[in-house]
Amino acid sequence: MGTVLSRIILPGPDRTDRSALYYHADDAATCDRDGMTIPAGGVVTFDSYFNGFFYPKYLRYTHVTGVSLRAEVEGEVLLSVRLFTQDGERTLLEKRVSGEVHLPAIDLAPLPAEGMLYLTVQAADGTVRFLRGQWESDLPPVNGVKVAAVMCTYRREDYVARNLAQLRQTVWGDENCPIREALDLFVVDNGRTLTLAEDDHVKLFPNRNCGGSGGFTRGLMEAYRRRDTYTHVLFMDDDISFETEALVKTVQLLRYAKPSDRPLCVGGQMLLEDAPTVQYEAGALFQKGRLRPMGQGLELTGPAALLANERERRVQYNAWWYCCIPLGAVDMIGLPLPLFIKIDDVEYGLRMDAAFLLMNGIGVWHRRFDEKYSVHLEYYIKRNELVTSALHGSGAGVWPGLMKLIRGAGKAVLLGDTRAIGFLLRAYRDFLRGPDLFLETDGEALNEALLAEMKKPGKSRLASILTDPIRLLPVMGAFVRGYKKVRAAYQAQLGELTSLEFWERYLGI
Repeated sequence: MGTVLSRIILPGPDRTDRSALYYHADDAATCDRDGMTIPAGGVVTFDSYFNGFFYPKYLRYTHVTGVSLRAEVEGEVLLSVRLFTQDGERTLLEKRVSGEVHLPAIDLAPLPAEGMLYLTVQAADGTVRFLRGQWESDLPPVNGVKVAAVMCTYRREDYVARNLAQLRQTVWGDENCPIREALDLFVVDNGRTLTLAEDDHVKLFPNRNCGGSGGFTRGLMEAYRRRDTYTHVLFMDDDISFETEALVKTVQLLRYAKPSDRPLCVGGQMLLEDAPTVQYEAGALFQKGRLRPMGQGLELTGPAALLANERERRVQYNAWWYCCIPLGAVDMIGLPLPLFIKIDDVEYGLRMDAAFLLMNGIGVWHRRFDEKYSVHLEYYIKRNELVTSALHGSGAGVWPGLMKLIRGAGKAVLLGDTRAIGFLLRAYRDFLRGPDLFLETDGEALNEALLAEMKKPGKSRLASILTDPIRLLPVMGAFVRGYKKVRAAYQAQLGELTSLEFWERYLGI
């Protein structure tokens, strides 16, 4: 038997609203997690987000040059492996089978530069059951890979319990899972309220509440201390939902990855919880101090959209709702910055200058960010964007920074929450303190102060229009005068702020 690259999966009973991400069939076909029932003459196609085989990424990033399909059915079916491209589709292999079958290998090298392989199952005579299918490589893995998945949480026990139960059942509890011994979970508890049963695969690390930055960095530090065991960390938000197969594809891609002069990171695309077939982001850029998500709004139910989503784009970072990073990055560039929350993943991605591998099927569902918005976040967003721009340029500087402040204040007045102006001004003042802000400030205490400030009532629109320009002008002047010096200080002391010694003091460990 070859090595499994990915498995064909079916939606659980709670995901029937997104079945087009898994398969296409007429209404008479029914499925459960154990298989699919197809009536006589019925056809099911797996030309889908989760189950298509997107071979161009394997050819570009891995040593895989051929792939075969193994399947198991009850009853007699016509199995076809088809190729979908922009120019149309055609059948590469076709066989009438029953029971377990292993179709001949397909050489990927001669195939078109853009395309997708997929399986079609047709019930040949009477009702049949499709039980399983998987894409395999005859080539043995070339890299030893072990991943520490880092999940940072703050008093969201229900989310952690749900995702941990899924991993225990579908990874460590499944003897046939291809990554059973290649994945462990580090849960970093910033709230220090979580209790869970640790075992050989699950470790709990109570942590000071220094935000997502502090939580993910603590997990990265713990994995780095065990670098004789682990090769990668996988940052995962605690409140995502996901298919375990995304982790399988991630690990198997890394097991076959070619050598590279840049770190290879596997990024997870974000799909929307309330519109589960719509993509929010597939990697992003940071340009002129602003975030530019790729692939936003793409409906992922059709093959043409899937091919469009597979096209290589310039990507500078992938958000940490799901991002797998080689531990060697710590030796190259140090640890993340202590930004508490927001833009920490952006800055680390820019600093790594990594190659980001994004592929259909490696994605998670996540709530929209406006559902999680709080006005005090304006402080972190603006301060951290300024720090990141100062370190990495990205076309930002004094003038874009001033315009960002003016636009933010104007937006606060228009939306009627003038408290945001106070957080914006504090963000700019703290940015101008330079690295001393992080070296001298307790991140947990600062966040508590911001939350307390948020509880205070804001001004009326009229009062804000009359008085806030007076507050803005001195800060704008200080920003113009001090930006160049502060930028140089951040660049000079980046190594100190991202060192293991700094983070041990910052987290009190």
